[in-house]
Amino acid sequence: MDLAEMLSTIWRMKWIILLTGVVCASIVALVSFREEPVYSAEAVLVVGNVGTTSLPGREDELAFSYGELVKTREVQEYAAETGESDKTVDELGGVAVATANDSPYVTLTATDTTALGAINKVNAVGKGLVNYVDDMKDAGVEKDKQRVLDELTQIENEQAQIRADANGDQGRLRALDGVRQALIRQYEELNLESFTTNKLTVVSLSSAATSTPPQPWRNTIIAFIIGSVVGVGLAFAIDSVRKALAKEGNQA
Repeated sequence: MDLAEMLSTIWRMKWIILLTGVVCASIVALVSFREEPVYSAEAVLVVGNVGTTSLPGREDELAFSYGELVKTREVQEYAAETGESDKTVDELGGVAVATANDSPYVTLTATDTTALGAINKVNAVGKGLVNYVDDMKDAGVEKDKQRVLDELTQIENEQAQIRADANGDQGRLRALDGVRQALIRQYEELNLESFTTNKLTVVSLSSAATSTPPQPWRNTIIAFIIGSVVGVGLAFAIDSVRKALAKEGNQA
């Protein structure tokens, strides 16, 4: 089929091509003109305290881990319960997470059909994740502190028994005292652990949202063009079938 024949086919089938384009454009227009603006809001968290980096080389790893953690159902349920939001767990699950190599920052982005909805959603997830990490960490620290206290109690009881015995092993007593001092230092370190940089801190919560307005005219025009291209293909297909049937008729 040469160019002249192709143009001739397109001209003869122009109404099919136009009809296909109009149908596609109409369907898209019905959807696009009913679309609501999409608002996005952002919250930023940091591993550690804002402006400090006391765990060089670990912040980016922890940031990535926290970014994966926020995607879990458990954290989303926690955020729905404690994040001061009216959003459901499923809605909070739609928050996007971004982390970068060699960066301690975790960026959360939420979208919604209202500005307030996007702000509430991202802030709820941000607060929920921070509180979840703190609670889980505090639970671990308290467990370790209790273990140290139990060991201290055992050491002090044994020391008391040695002191009560006139023939008590003084070398053993001194060794136990060294262990006791080490346990005391360990307990003090656990008390300070909540202030180290492996915790998660809010850098900024969202107070405003940016909007992405729908573009119904652009979408409709694009749909008409795509539909017309499909119509051209359909026109050639119909023309090919028509010619094949005509050829069979002539042969008969």
